[in-house]
Amino acid sequence: MKQFSTITPTKISFKNKIVNAKIVSVSSDFNHNIHTFFEQELIKQNTLDVVKPLAKIRFIKQNTGSTFWLQGFDYELEIKPFGLFNIWGIHHIHIVNIDKQATTITTIEKNNICKVWNHSLTFKKINENKTKYTDQVLLYAGFLTNLISMFLAFSYKKRHKNWHKLLVQKRG
Repeated sequence: MKQFSTITPTKISFKNKIVNAKIVSVSSDFNHNIHTFFEQELIKQNTLDVVKPLAKIRFIKQNTGSTFWLQGFDYELEIKPFGLFNIWGIHHIHIVNIDKQATTITTIEKNNICKVWNHSLTFKKINENKTKYTDQVLLYAGFLTNLISMFLAFSYKKRHKNWHKLLVQKRG
């Protein structure tokens, strides 16, 4: 699996101030059909399990329908880095858009530490059986922005590796 990541400094407006933020981007090429990956794997199940062992996640508010991720829904969860303790408070995820045609998901997220966590998941068809999957997060967490952006890059790389393992296992 080919993987690429970047952390890029940027400036954003937050509470009428210009602040230093980061754009964390992790891309991986998967030997998997784009529509199977996007619809069957990503949308229809709790995909946050792939962050283990870097974080333990417990949902406080979630959708219990047949499609786990639902556009317009607000999720609340507790994230414990390395399963130890919750440093973030309640993590809020608002699903802004799930575009099945463009194979993209856009969320607005935040917690007590990360004031801005705008996340986009993008899937691009390379060929019939290969997909480029990119997680990109615009992050602002005050003086912790640099540290958390490094943790996010590491976490999303691990998440992509775990996705790869899961997809290979399912293919048998």
